[in-house]
Amino acid sequence: MLESIFMILNKRVLMKIRILTENLQGLGLGHVARCFNLSAVFLEMGYEVDFFVRGNADFMGFINTQMQDSNTLNSQDFYKDSKEYKTSTDSKHLHILEDSNSTKVTESIINFNKNINSNITNFNNKKVIESTFKYFYPLALQWENITHKSLIECDICIIDSYHLNEFKGFLFECFKCCKIVCLLDDDGLYLELFKQNIPNFYILNPNGFYNLQGLESTQIFSGLQYALLNKCFLDSKRIKKKYDFFVCLGGEDKRDISNVILTRLNEFNFSVCVVLGANYKGKLLQDSNIQNNTESNSQNTQKSYIFHNIKQEKLAKLMAESKACIVSGGGIIFEALSVCKSVFALNLANNQNKQIEILQAQGLVKEIKIDFSKNDIKITKKIKKDSINIGTKVRDFASILCMCAINSSLNLTHNKKEKNFKINLNTKLDSIKVTESRTFNTIKLQAINFCNLSASESLRVLQYRNHPFVSKSMYGSAHISAKTHFDFIESLRHEENSKYFLVQEKSEINTSLSHNGYLDIGVVSLTRINLKHKHAYLGIYKNPLLESYNFKNIDSISYGEKLIEVIKFITFNEYNLKMLFLEVFEKNIRAIKLYEKMGFKMCGRLSNYVKIDNEFQDVFVYELKNNLIKIL
Repeated sequence: MLESIFMILNKRVLMKIRILTENLQGLGLGHVARCFNLSAVFLEMGYEVDFFVRGNADFMGFINTQMQDSNTLNSQDFYKDSKEYKTSTDSKHLHILEDSNSTKVTESIINFNKNINSNITNFNNKKVIESTFKYFYPLALQWENITHKSLIECDICIIDSYHLNEFKGFLFECFKCCKIVCLLDDDGLYLELFKQNIPNFYILNPNGFYNLQGLESTQIFSGLQYALLNKCFLDSKRIKKKYDFFVCLGGEDKRDISNVILTRLNEFNFSVCVVLGANYKGKLLQDSNIQNNTESNSQNTQKSYIFHNIKQEKLAKLMAESKACIVSGGGIIFEALSVCKSVFALNLANNQNKQIEILQAQGLVKEIKIDFSKNDIKITKKIKKDSINIGTKVRDFASILCMCAINSSLNLTHNKKEKNFKINLNTKLDSIKVTESRTFNTIKLQAINFCNLSASESLRVLQYRNHPFVSKSMYGSAHISAKTHFDFIESLRHEENSKYFLVQEKSEINTSLSHNGYLDIGVVSLTRINLKHKHAYLGIYKNPLLESYNFKNIDSISYGEKLIEVIKFITFNEYNLKMLFLEVFEKNIRAIKLYEKMGFKMCGRLSNYVKIDNEFQDVFVYELKNNLIKIL
């Protein structure tokens, strides 16, 4: 298919994503850290993120430190389609504040955004930061006290709080005002609430507690694959070990357990790397071994290295350089599991009970006491399974929420259901008389209009479109962002001259590529549909994973032939068109042979029409006539 399926829309379609979390005195920055990582995923996808933090502890030191890390987000992947630039005096929040009760919030937003812009100005890597966090709006705000409906309304509201049961009134306002509400739940705190079947209520549960409850729901995201990790943990490489143990307990560590653990490990003559959280105030800050947050001196013979409030990229590197990790529960335990072979867990809070219990039952961690013995921390290869997927599906989770929010919006404003097609090639296409003497009675196909795709189907289409096998044959070969993809699907609701379909074949064979008894075989489209002059242009590409996985067609009809039969049926039987055109690169010999085999005739040439790999190519134009129609 030559015409790029996913165009960049001229108008930026805004989706309001709001993440609400907390940073309370004594609890540390765990909630802020993992929500910041989730914000990074949405920002990479091209969306804006409001980031509201309640509580009485400072969190901006952490935010500023992470925002200086150019690896937190890959600026090359960041969505750059918009020409907008929001300054501190042009906040998108200001226009929704209409009454006097919102004055303080307005002032807070203005002042806070001024502070953010001031901090950004002082960053060394200013250009990267400005592009990466251009649509990131952190704000210190007691969000549970918000009563103004305009401030509660959003497309996606994600809440990470252990105290949400104290704010049930606010939560139920969110259910009424937000299209999607997702709660982070570590230990089943909201299980009974979820059982009430609230239609726009979703659960994110990285430790897998909900999986153990036997609940089957598309609104639950449970398991290690949904752990909210920074990209640097996912990209971490195996490196030479420098330390016997890595220690990080997070939070304020008021009992200074970090100091106790370090002392104990020193007694056992281990080399130790200790990382202290941003809010730590204990004795180790005065230790002579504290580092300047850069590389430790490899020639130094000391046994202890202490770091304070470091970037997550540095944290991942230190973990990877350690033979084993001693960590508390919470997000840090997932980070340790992603890069370290042996993980020991200290249970320092009641809300960590379930997480550590579940992970230990899977053989992923070993729980230890503060007064552990040397034998308790003996490193064995049995502590951690050989292969686990940690944080690998967070982007899928974010994409599904976005797609569900879009579908919710469209259902509210556009009740028309686009037409899908179920096609039995033996009974439906005989009249077109280009199928010769073949028998198709075992082939059952369905074409799902893009406007009717589920979130998972939509994500699969995006995966197919971005595959190099497909993109190389497109006019627009650039990588398609999730936001661009979802915006395009939304635009099709209002587009009468373009129709796109995911084509599936009924399959009796259960494979990793099958979904509910159907196999995605490709995508077809009709563009430039002209009902007056009775013609349209064809677009087609096969599911590239069929070839990548060496998946064999079980009958004599190729997937390409099946796709063309489907688009011919839609063109000639549904739209009653006279002519079907297509354009193809002159060097795409494989496609040209398929089109000619299916009855298309060359009718034109566009000379030097495209430039590929610094070389201009011609584009051939082919046509197929509907012989059942006679134009007077």
